[in-house]
Amino acid sequence: MLASSHCTVHPSHEAKHRCRSCGCWLCDRCTQSTPQGIFCSGRCRKIFRLSLIGGTLRRLPTKPLEGPLVVGLIGGLIALFIWGVALLAAQLTEVSRPIPQQAPIQTFRLVESPRGLDVALEGAPGRHTIVIDTTGRSHTVTFNGEGETHLIGIYTSPPAQTTPPTPLPVTDQPISSSKIPMTPKPVQTQVSTNAIATATATPSGARTRVPSPTEVAGSGPAADPNPTPTPTPAITPRPRPTTPPGAPPILHLVTDSGPSIAITFDGGASSNRTAELLDLLDDLDIKATLFLTGQFIEKHPTLVRRAVLAGHEVGNHTFSHPHLTSWEQDRRHRTLPGVTKAFLLAELERSEMAFQKATGRPMAPLWRAPYGEENPTLRAWALDAGYLHVRWSSLEGRSLDSLDWVEDEHSGLYRDSKRIMNTLLAFPRLEGGIVLMHLASEREEAPWTHLPEFVEELRKRGIEPTRITDLLQQSRIWRRWLDRAENRHRKLWH
Repeated sequence: MLASSHCTVHPSHEAKHRCRSCGCWLCDRCTQSTPQGIFCSGRCRKIFRLSLIGGTLRRLPTKPLEGPLVVGLIGGLIALFIWGVALLAAQLTEVSRPIPQQAPIQTFRLVESPRGLDVALEGAPGRHTIVIDTTGRSHTVTFNGEGETHLIGIYTSPPAQTTPPTPLPVTDQPISSSKIPMTPKPVQTQVSTNAIATATATPSGARTRVPSPTEVAGSGPAADPNPTPTPTPAITPRPRPTTPPGAPPILHLVTDSGPSIAITFDGGASSNRTAELLDLLDDLDIKATLFLTGQFIEKHPTLVRRAVLAGHEVGNHTFSHPHLTSWEQDRRHRTLPGVTKAFLLAELERSEMAFQKATGRPMAPLWRAPYGEENPTLRAWALDAGYLHVRWSSLEGRSLDSLDWVEDEHSGLYRDSKRIMNTLLAFPRLEGGIVLMHLASEREEAPWTHLPEFVEELRKRGIEPTRITDLLQQSRIWRRWLDRAENRHRKLWH
């Protein structure tokens, strides 16, 4: 594997970074790099800064202030006091300035008419038509032919009417507001005939500009009583990446499987010490799941047949163990350009055919991506061919990846057999977990040397090692995904 743990937020991603404040493991997507270090969130970054400030304050001298420090402190307090007095004086001066006189306020009344909204100014002769569009913008219309009047309206919506409105008479003569029935128009007008507003009026004979939140159809003096609403252009949401149809979730921890744990072994090409491991599993009475490549099966068919006869199940690990995503280059699980559905299915098919040739029976409907490089698209493609993807467990920044493939004792990821088993036992949730180990090893001491102590401790806790299919059969959530893979696998490969 390529990392020492798995991300706390994205358990399917390996992580090499830790938050400097809380210590949680992070993948590259979750890191927030700052000059002070790497953090998981802004909250942790603030907590770390406050801790730095607290440490600085604790290191300050505790002796009494003397000499120049006292003089400087007193001078700063005096300057702060003078600045506050000057600011207060400026505010008082601003308040005491005389308020400029406003233009006289004149009351007007809004009156409905077939032509739009009419304004009858009290004390001003005549009546004057005002038109307000649906956006609430004001329009300038003629007011006795000259001048301007800026109207500031205060409008109220009329109560709902149960009876149809009375039609208004159409005439060119001015109509008194007292002779017009106070019945509101339908929804297009929504202005009460009793709505009162104030107007800043210039001398008689002015033009009128009216802002209003009411809705009146039309944009001219004679509004269309049945306007056609302008359609609002639809906003196309930005497409988001979606999970391909049929893609199963990430299978790394079976939370409803009961007191069971699955121990799995990956086999690539080498078989060094594999026979020794199979003997140990027989002694411990453990049935495990092996994920084998087609190359391993073709090179070591005898070992494969022995494992099958011992009761171990064999899942697909592709034929040549290729890279499937861009994780090695950019720490993102993007499908590589040359990896198509046909390419992946060909890898799985060649491995399946090699296994059937060696054993005379089909594989289990399970597969594991090489190097753990997979994504929803790859999982959907494989499920379509009858294989459910199986990862290893990750939780709270820890993993059931034994890292037994690390052979360099000077590497920071290296663990001897005793430490491997202790690390696995310290996993937050062993029930329903999936352990990852490997069939071959070039180490002087095999990484599974202390596997008996690990199994003994599991059984003391009431947890029994089992195979992946047995683990999934006990789960209400995952049983249907396993059945789906088995049905598809039976149609294609049986």
